[in-house]
Amino acid sequence: MSTGSDFFRLDDDKAYPNPAEAASLRIGIVTARWNHAVTEQLTSACIKALQERGVSMINILVHRVPGCYEIPTGCQWLNEYEKVDALVAMGCLIKGETPHFEYISEAVNRGIMDLMLRINKPIVNSVLTVYNLEQALDRLGGAHGHKGIEAAQTALQMLRLKFNLLNTTDLR
Repeated sequence: MSTGSDFFRLDDDKAYPNPAEAASLRIGIVTARWNHAVTEQLTSACIKALQERGVSMINILVHRVPGCYEIPTGCQWLNEYEKVDALVAMGCLIKGETPHFEYISEAVNRGIMDLMLRINKPIVNSVLTVYNLEQALDRLGGAHGHKGIEAAQTALQMLRLKFNLLNTTDLR
């Protein structure tokens, strides 16, 4: 099975803000408590990757919500009250025996997308939708890379794109 890195490169330094730019960025992370063994690993790896790219820990704002369904509202509030430059949504939905999985995953994905377009800021969707715990673990540094690290990289690359389009040193 191929990994995400087969399709695109996340290691190109030109795609990221430089350390001086990154130090002033404010990144909000909204993490679901449900399936916390998975979501906490996603969040920890995302924070570490942001710091490795120069984002100051004081500017990484982590807030937790009960479950994935609450992530879009958490993102909206974090954007509204903390004035972040980008957001990362962290969660893990594991399919059960009822259609609940489909309802929640569709609502969360639509909520994140609608909010992102409305606030005109990147919201990286790192809500894993998997059939079992093994698939979730494969996305925590296993066969499918680490989705927490990829989330940080994606947020920073989107801000670099904004910076390039604005052609200014102020990313906000």
